[in-house]
Amino acid sequence: MTSGALLGGMFLAGDIFLGMDGGGSNTNAVVMNAEGDIIAQARAGSINYRSVGLAQARAQLQNIMRQLNQAIQGHTLQGGVIGNAALSSRADRQEIVALTNGIIPTDNIIMDSDLFIALEAMEKPGPCAVVVSGTGSMAAGRTSSADAVQHTGGWGFLLGDEGSGFHLAWEGLRAAVRGWEGTGPKTTLTEAMAAHYNVKDTDALLHRFYEPIMQRSEIAAFGAFVLQCAETGDNVAQSVEEKCSDALVVTLQALCKRLPGPIIIGLWGGVFQKSLYYRSHFSKKMMNTPEVSTVGLLPCAPEVAASKLALRSFERK
Repeated sequence: MTSGALLGGMFLAGDIFLGMDGGGSNTNAVVMNAEGDIIAQARAGSINYRSVGLAQARAQLQNIMRQLNQAIQGHTLQGGVIGNAALSSRADRQEIVALTNGIIPTDNIIMDSDLFIALEAMEKPGPCAVVVSGTGSMAAGRTSSADAVQHTGGWGFLLGDEGSGFHLAWEGLRAAVRGWEGTGPKTTLTEAMAAHYNVKDTDALLHRFYEPIMQRSEIAAFGAFVLQCAETGDNVAQSVEEKCSDALVVTLQALCKRLPGPIIIGLWGGVFQKSLYYRSHFSKKMMNTPEVSTVGLLPCAPEVAASKLALRSFERK
């Protein structure tokens, strides 16, 4: 038997551990051995079964496991931890089985919110919080690693998701339309919208968005173009970014008031990772919050933190 480097616990040589981050649009997974080395990675669509449906979520989970299959052959998957945007707290056994049964070859599975594993990625025992801005947005924090997780945001695209990719896209599209018809300032967002959705006039635009009603994910995809236009200096796009960022600042500040300072803030999600302009504006505003000590990107990816937690949770006794 060999010693597990992360724990000092005992493992069999072939033991491996799965970590998965199931966000609103994509799922990232890693497999780690008992020494803490990542031996395989995979990426697929969302496993958020409340958004895409259970059948589609299971299909994406199967896609993940097919990608990992060659790397895990000859090993024993001792356990796994899944962060899932479908959840706000720990899943019960019935939910876990409904999603994973017949797909992940172990019964040792913990499934919680994607923000739970993002907090694990902070690797801090004291007060900390994370805010995720991807397709949707949400903040979570805790006073210590042993305390329950508290949340703000996460109300979905109809009731919330401030500062998310969808929010950016929604506000950016409205600004693009106003620039097109002359009821707002001209902006490169208009050209970006016409090119991305392949429309040449207003009739085509209406048809594209309403016949049938465009899916949320298709709308949210335009958020990347808002970020690009802002980075290249478009004043309207920058105003949209700042408006959305400020709304997410308010969401996180409300959470910080519940936690004792000083609080370390971790940022994650496609919006924070892809846009220095957005991240800088958000961080500057948060650093003016009295309870906050530092703000920065997470030190490791949530799926890596999840695999480390699986290793700690499912060591052989």
